[in-house]
Parts: sequence; C-alpha cells; structure tokens
Amino acid sequence: MSLERDSSTVFSLRAGRLSERSPLALTLLAAAVLGYLLGSIPSGLLVTRIAGLGDIRRIGSGNIGATNVLRTGSKGAAALTLVLDLAKGWAAVVVARGWGERQQLVAAGCVVIGHMFPLWLGFRGGKGVATALGVLIALAWPVALLGARGLARHRRHLPLFLARRPRCRGRQRGACPVSRRRADRRR
Repeated sequence: MSLERDSSTVFSLRAGRLSERSPLALTLLAAAVLGYLLGSIPSGLLVTRIAGLGDIRRIGSGNIGATNVLRTGSKGAAALTLVLDLAKGWAAVVVARGWGERQQLVAAGCVVIGHMFPLWLGFRGGKGVATALGVLIALAWPVALLGARGLARHRRHLPLFLARRPRCRGRQRGACPVSRRRADRRR
C-alpha cells in the first residue's frame, strides 16, 4: 500500500480502499470544528466572572446568554455578552467564507450548536439567539436588519399582550384573524 499525492484528493491509497479524503471533506470538517469551538466559548460566564458577578448558571434560568446576564443587574455585562455572542456567530461565518459556501453554512450551524451545547459546560449553554443573529448578520445582513426591526416592533406591543385577559391569549399568540364581533358578543 503506497500513498500518492493526487490533485483531486489530499491522499489516495493504491490498495483500493475508499478512505480518500477530499479537500472539500477536510474543509467541511475544519469549518464544523471551528464553528463548534467558537460557539462553545461561554462568553456570558466569562464576562460575569471577570465582572465579579459570580457564576451565571446559578442565577435565573441557568443559561449563559445575555438575557440571563441581565438578570444579575449589570446592563454593561449583559451588553458585552450580547456583543460577544453576536461576534462569535459573525466570526465563524466570515472565517469559513474563504473556504466556500458549503463550509460557511456548516460553520454557521455549528457555531449555534456550540453555543447551545458547549463541551466545557457539560453541554448546557445558552439558547443561541444572539449567536444566530450574528450568523444572520454575516450571511444576509439586510434580512437580519428586518428581523431586528420586527423584534423591536414586537417589544413595543408586549405590554399590551401581557395586559390582556387570558381568554384572548390564544388568539394573540396564534395571530389568526378572528372576527371582533364574536369577541365583543362575549363581553
């Protein structure tokens, strides 16, 4: 069995084995590993420990994301966590962009998975919202801008949503068009 360098594969085995590794497979693997490792950096945990706020996993929901860091009472630490989580998603996509479109998408998926299930924290991480938004900013920033605008509009209506009576919640959550006349008759 001899190893030969081939232009289409990294190494090909002459013995007829099917264990050839193409550059595509290696770059896909590298993009997956890079994305997962970047995503698994627990920025919320690191920020709260450096700020002297303790272990974020013992506060609120136990997640390591920006929303739970905000529950510590430190808006600055929460903002820094949000920026770092966005940056993780953005960086994974931008680095993998040089390897190709497939590799970019693999890195995008793996960075979010890495944030949600970090190896270092026993596979218990954040929800991946900020990291996914960072991915979306790198992949399609106009879509991310529209999504952020929609979230801001939703937050403006959130107090109204919470103030409504429970019997109306199903209609509000489903956002289905229900006749106002039927709702008014019940009152």
